[in-house]
Formats: sequence, structure tokens, C-alpha cells
Amino acid sequence: MDFLDDILAKLRHQYDELDASQETLEPLGSEPATSHVNSLDRLLNQLEPFSRQFSPLEKSEEKTAAQSTSLNQLLQELGANGQYSTPPSRHTEKQEVDSDLQQFVAQKNAEIQQKIAATAQAWLNQLDPLSGEGLWFMDFAKNHASPLAAAIELAEHSLIK
Repeated sequence: MDFLDDILAKLRHQYDELDASQETLEPLGSEPATSHVNSLDRLLNQLEPFSRQFSPLEKSEEKTAAQSTSLNQLLQELGANGQYSTPPSRHTEKQEVDSDLQQFVAQKNAEIQQKIAATAQAWLNQLDPLSGEGLWFMDFAKNHASPLAAAIELAEHSLIK
């Protein structure tokens, strides 16, 4: 680009110099001055399309478009082969983290409930139904679906160990 601009600038400068020198040396209508002017005009006209063709903006836009196209083609090829999936957006990543966290909490709560149920079952197994505690518990269990459900409620409130 700079090379063509330099050539174009030099030609214009020479043209201006020729034009000025021809006016002082020869009359405007003479044959030699007109032929030089015409040849320079033709050269300038021939160089202008090349100057536009190598414009830095157009070149960079073409490169960017070509790179974008080739990148999109590569991503499509990788996606078709199952080797690449588009990266999730931040919103999707947050949803995935929230979902993973909820699953973890649910799993931990289930483990805690299993431990409480095991503790309640072990307490029931050692409970003497004719003792004061056993009689009280049987009265308490009447308001629950089963004696185990009553024992689990007591274990959840840390009343049994």
C-alpha cells in the first residue's frame, strides 16, 4: 500500500513539475507537453484501481472475514465430529453450578436422613416397651404413622442418641 502511494505521489509530483515547466518553456497548445500530460494521466488512471484494491481497511476487513469464515468452518467440522461443543455462556455455567449444588445438598440431606433413620431404628431395638420411657413412647407414637416415624422425629430433634 505504502509502495503504491509513494509511486502515485511521485508521479503526481512529476506531473506537477512537468506541467509547471511546460508552461514556462512552451506554449500550452504545443505537442510535446500534451503528450507528456496524456501519458501521465493514463498512468495515474491505471494506478488508481490498484491503490483502491490495496486499501488497508479493505485488506483487514477481507482478512477478518476470511479468518472468521475459516474459524466457523473449523468449529462446524469439529462439532460435526463430536469433538467440540460451543462453550456455555456465563448464565448457563451459573445454572449448572446451581444445579450441581442442589444435587449435592439433596444427596447430603438423604445421607443425613439415612443416618437418623438408622439411629432411630437402633434406639427402638433397645427400647423396653414396659419401661416408663417405653410406655411414654408408645403413647407418643400413636400420633404418628409408625413407631419408626415417631422415633425419627425424636432423633431429628436430637432427643434420642
